[in-house]
Amino acid sequence: MLLCLEDFVWIKLAQIQTMNETIFHDRTTVQLTIPRLQRWILRDLGEEYFKAYEQPFRYARILLLCGAFESACEFLFKIPITKVHSIHLTIYFNEKYLLGLTSSNDECMIMIAGSSQQNKTNTALNLPKLIESYLREKLIYDQRYYWELINYAYALINIEHLEAENEFRRLLIDLTTNLDDLHIVYGKWIVVTDDNDGGEQNKTIKLERGIIFMMGL
Repeated sequence: MLLCLEDFVWIKLAQIQTMNETIFHDRTTVQLTIPRLQRWILRDLGEEYFKAYEQPFRYARILLLCGAFESACEFLFKIPITKVHSIHLTIYFNEKYLLGLTSSNDECMIMIAGSSQQNKTNTALNLPKLIESYLREKLIYDQRYYWELINYAYALINIEHLEAENEFRRLLIDLTTNLDDLHIVYGKWIVVTDDNDGGEQNKTIKLERGIIFMMGL
């Protein structure tokens, strides 16, 4: 007896042939593979079958179980309350080299290309677009958390960009030019008041450095 849908996915995973299919090729049966399992869940069944928007974490777990990491991250990003989880998962999977990435010039958040002859499915996620969309939305509501901007954007430092050297620099330049408070970008002079032993106040001027100085841009 299957207790939950995840048990059914595990049973399907156990049926997958891990050795070279050409060695045990049987024309009378269709061998289950990871790409076929992913296509079955994503295309044949789909989000409606799993009631994905009612139980987003369960649907995301199913996608993760079958190795559809890009699709799981993209799905969670579409729901406001799970966007932050999508970003964290995406950064983690990218650091572990588990994601297929597409060019930042592409408009699509995710691209899926399949080959029925070779039984392969190539999925690529637009990581720069994903992180940029999240940061632009976050900064609209509260520009005080600009250090989070740097932390998230740093995940793009190894992705090359023709004009800005890498996507990290390109994204910081694009986002900081739209900040209302230019002091965040360039820094500002502030007066610091200290009390000495005699009870008198000493005032000194201190430079509070901005993003450009901190990142060496």
